[in-house]
Amino acid sequence: MPGSQPSLGVDAAREVVSRLAGPCSTGPAVGLELEWHTYPAGNRSARCDIHHLQEVCCDLDLPGGSQVTFEPGGQVELSGPPAPSAATACDRLGVDADLLVAALASSGIEAVAAGNDPHRPPVRTLEHPRYAAMEAYFDQDGPAGRRMMCGTAALQVNVDAGADPPARWGLVHAVGPALAAAFATSPSLGFVSNRLATWLAIDRTRTRSALGTGDPLVDWASFALHARLMLLRLDDAHWDDVGCELTLARWLEEGHRGLWPDESDIAYHLTTLFPPVRLRGWLELRFLDSLPAPWWRAAAVTTATVLADDEVGRLVEAVARHHGVVDRWALAARRGLDHPGLAAVAMACVRSAAEVSGDPVVVEFLERFTSKGRAPGVEAGRCVA
Repeated sequence: MPGSQPSLGVDAAREVVSRLAGPCSTGPAVGLELEWHTYPAGNRSARCDIHHLQEVCCDLDLPGGSQVTFEPGGQVELSGPPAPSAATACDRLGVDADLLVAALASSGIEAVAAGNDPHRPPVRTLEHPRYAAMEAYFDQDGPAGRRMMCGTAALQVNVDAGADPPARWGLVHAVGPALAAAFATSPSLGFVSNRLATWLAIDRTRTRSALGTGDPLVDWASFALHARLMLLRLDDAHWDDVGCELTLARWLEEGHRGLWPDESDIAYHLTTLFPPVRLRGWLELRFLDSLPAPWWRAAAVTTATVLADDEVGRLVEAVARHHGVVDRWALAARRGLDHPGLAAVAMACVRSAAEVSGDPVVVEFLERFTSKGRAPGVEAGRCVA
């Protein structure tokens, strides 16, 4: 918790960030997290009672080992344990996802996997001091923060940093925008991925790309130091509003209201940073929209295959650099596969993943969507979700 005297300088804080976020040495691993919007069956303009939602989910026996949590707007998240491969991670999460969706349906709750919720205004239904503080902070900059918290859903793919972390760090920023475009499911308000656009519209100091020098630890420490402090945590139930201008670096140098950060404050600050790719001992890929079954499997297998196969990685990164779409997240959110460069990279990624993995869902996705230059959010002029 904050102290009454400075205990860390900026250089020491960089070392703390590097230690907290440094690549783990656990070997190849893939973890998946999938979110759904929830509605009373037959009425997408209404909201589920959060307590009923929690009751339905709390006693589920999930054989794949997944954990159920809840997002501020009533979204349900299923987080699978790390697995040695994307296929295994998908198999385990798939079993648990089917059980979860079936349990919700039997209780009169419809679970919809899509990047955004176009049916309801963003309203927070989950009461928690952290979420209330986040909402108040984001409200200072406009409505995008509430939309992000209460009206978006994602597929998160977590992968190890690899044998060469800078190479994998560069690769994921090179092909990530094209993958976001290929698997977008939130077409609205002029965006192919309204979800990604919403995230990019909130406090850019914490949602812009963290890519800089190409060294993930250097980049992440710099990103963290120059991100604005969302809130000052006094204890687990109390936060102090700090306005919109106080960065971590400034807090370290000048203090705030007689308080200075310690290591725990830095660790907490890191949990409030939301770039497209986050470093947490592994690479946390946050740029994919939530997708309905079976397409979330295609997105997970494609992403993991591109990052894990060195030959495929070199190929698709070269295509991304040739077309000038490296780190072009806003372009992906707006144009999607209508942009020729993003379409070319997406085609290279999905086609290579289909060939290398042989996964039938990836093969079908390639034939049905990517080869036709469209994402699954809108199929033949019809919203899939």
